[in-house]
Amino acid sequence: MDVVIVTLLRGSLTYTLKSVNEAIPNPNVILVTERGVIGELRNKGLMQCNSRYVCFVDDDILLNRVWFSKCMKRLEEDDSVIAVVGRTEESYTCGCMICKTKEFKQAGGFPKLDSYVFNKLGQRIVILEDAICDHIGLRGLTVIHHSFYWLTRCFQTESRAGIYHNPIESVRLIVHFLRNRLPEYAASELLWVIKTFFVLPFIL
Repeated sequence: MDVVIVTLLRGSLTYTLKSVNEAIPNPNVILVTERGVIGELRNKGLMQCNSRYVCFVDDDILLNRVWFSKCMKRLEEDDSVIAVVGRTEESYTCGCMICKTKEFKQAGGFPKLDSYVFNKLGQRIVILEDAICDHIGLRGLTVIHHSFYWLTRCFQTESRAGIYHNPIESVRLIVHFLRNRLPEYAASELLWVIKTFFVLPFIL
């Protein structure tokens, strides 16, 4: 299986790679280290894939065998499904996602903003509530800096201003982070809420 990781070569990548090797049999890891829009970067990795399946992993996610087996079972039992997305305890993420390579390529891969892939694929993409990965617990300004980087890149390169996150879901996450004494994660999520209201006039 090909495994595509878009990364800025952060320290967390070492732990992600270790989890990939432990969770996926004989992975062929493809690192995409360029800067740019996450959807376009993932598509660059996708174009290098030739195996039956491709797994997309964020460089701060820890995969596990239970997640892998659940995703593969769902993909193999339903021909209409071409992508399966897992989740972390905090949220859904395309950073723990397995696709049928040929079919996903034919569908055009990721939009520029990767969260739009759910609208694009509709019922052909499935979210598994019980396929849970761990999120590497980065702390401090690193968390805020990471979100700010992706926020500015997505906003500046999108042809039309888009809403990256559901604002209601973002508010729920902010409360969750504050309750669990993770103020930097709350501040990071707040950036996406601010972006939503900032770009709204451009959308309307």
